[in-house]
Amino acid sequence: MKRTVKRIFAFLMAGMMLFALSACGGDSAKEENKTTEVEEKTEVKNDDGVKTLFNGGVVVEDNSTGAKIRKGSVLEVPTMYYQHYGADPSLGDDAALTYGGWKKADVPLNAEKTAIVVMHAAYVGEPETAPEQFQYCEYVPRSYRLAKENFATVLDAARAAGIKIYHVTFGKGYYEEMPGYTETQAIGAEEKYVPRDKATSDDILSEMYAFKTDNVTPGPNAWDGIAKARAEYLNFLPEAMPQGNEPICTSSNELAAVAVRDGINHLVYMGFAVDACLLSDEGGMLGMQQRGFMCSAIKDCVTAVENRESTPSKHHTDTALWRVSVNFGFVYEGKDLADAFALLNK
Repeated sequence: MKRTVKRIFAFLMAGMMLFALSACGGDSAKEENKTTEVEEKTEVKNDDGVKTLFNGGVVVEDNSTGAKIRKGSVLEVPTMYYQHYGADPSLGDDAALTYGGWKKADVPLNAEKTAIVVMHAAYVGEPETAPEQFQYCEYVPRSYRLAKENFATVLDAARAAGIKIYHVTFGKGYYEEMPGYTETQAIGAEEKYVPRDKATSDDILSEMYAFKTDNVTPGPNAWDGIAKARAEYLNFLPEAMPQGNEPICTSSNELAAVAVRDGINHLVYMGFAVDACLLSDEGGMLGMQQRGFMCSAIKDCVTAVENRESTPSKHHTDTALWRVSVNFGFVYEGKDLADAFALLNK
């Protein structure tokens, strides 16, 4: 009971500290937060001496000691996970307050059976040249920034250590002549699944979909502009450009075929967006989990689709990472993975 009270008290104190800090920042801090996703990391220790990280607004209990080699290709990597048990029914609708929450510990990872999946890390133009795309997908500028700031840390370390890197495409027309795509096609993966039983459309259903297009997303007459911009600008982001024969995949079946050929059973995702395409699109976590792969994510190399209500706190990104941890695999920080991979070169 004392641990429960301590956790709740620590959670509330963290919230009060963050509120006070934001209130003291003044108008200039508020203006900066409109355009910059802040990832402040402050380290403290609780009464038990356990290190706690305030990562943005998320409290992480850190029991990790740093990357190390366990044996051969098996590493121990500082790994984030969400302790999703211990709810207290006596708290009614607030029962989840007694969950363990985000924690960090040294968890094994077999480098020979792990691959990095760079998914939908696409260049789609600029706001001036592709306005409909940027009005439709608010996260695009954030994806450009995250790729520029964080991708190299992971990808350079992975390539230097011989970690497999796979690429999952976004759209068509920009990768078909690359050697990695040719290599993937040579494997002869199963055809993309096409469901046999499909609903029959009618006038009312078409009208409903038309209403969604005009009033939900992407907006009136937007698809023509989006298609035109993609036809002209679509490509891999420079920081995500495949190198050499790194496999390029267009479907879950192709990704699975490449991974099985290479003896991979753990896929670590980076790319966009973690609450949408990375979960449910072809090559995403849902389809790959159904094929037996553990699917994890790199926290500082993903972001989610935010809306008006979630964007100040990037709540959708936090929720998506929680979902990855609970339903699919683990969550890593890029530097922790890079430090672990670097040990393989020593």
